[in-house]
Amino acid sequence: MYLVLNNKSKFYQLIYFKDGKRTSVSTGTSDKSEAEKFLKAFKPVPTKPATAGIKSQISLIKFSEEYKIYVGNTYSKNYLSQAVVPSCNKLLKLVPNLPLDCISTKTIDQFISTVQAKSSFAASLYYRTLKAAFTKAVVWNYIQENPFNKIKTPKTTQSYPAFVTLDELLKNILTGIQPKIINITNDDFVFKNKIGIKLNEGFVSKVFKRAVKLSKLNNKIHFHSLRHSFCSNLVQKGVSLYVVKDLAGHQNIKTTQIYSHLQKQNLMDAVNLL
Repeated sequence: MYLVLNNKSKFYQLIYFKDGKRTSVSTGTSDKSEAEKFLKAFKPVPTKPATAGIKSQISLIKFSEEYKIYVGNTYSKNYLSQAVVPSCNKLLKLVPNLPLDCISTKTIDQFISTVQAKSSFAASLYYRTLKAAFTKAVVWNYIQENPFNKIKTPKTTQSYPAFVTLDELLKNILTGIQPKIINITNDDFVFKNKIGIKLNEGFVSKVFKRAVKLSKLNNKIHFHSLRHSFCSNLVQKGVSLYVVKDLAGHQNIKTTQIYSHLQKQNLMDAVNLL
């Protein structure tokens, strides 16, 4: 920093450099000794960090509420209630209500690892859901970078749907019943009472679970397991996955491929016969 006196002003000008640019400020005096005192006492104002485009700070709780409203208006109710709400609640339970731009990658990494220690499924769900939320925070200019980006997706254990085997089916149904085809039309119900009124889904599921318990089947079997049982038994009988796809009404073969482990087992059994 130094002083100059020019013909643009009667006062001494203090010259200094800020962010690499030459800057001047008036000392307010034409007396050199007074100007030198000004020079010694002068302290440049520190440069504020670049926050171009970033809105004022928002707390984690406030952002969570805004994001839940956004999801409720944009996505399904199930996604809101089964993914977004529990993910946000869990994050708020384990992480302090910090300003959003103060939540670091380390904080998120510790959060995910804490959940992973108890449930890999929950850790994967929270990771996917909250990563999408923080991506939206970037779009809304609340933060500059998503803290989830540098964290790997939690690994989950591969699980296969429970199903009822043909032997179990034959053991638990009445003998003498002939195979039948049920034709379903748009104006008819599969499950209805004697006067044609549709039965409540919860009632049907409850009655089915009671039958599962009485039959001493796997307690993981639920009503939708009948669909899995149909597909699984077809695959175990050697039916092509592409045929199973059409019979099950799957839109994508990837959905049917969850039964491929059964197909592999059949191939191994065949080789073991040699």
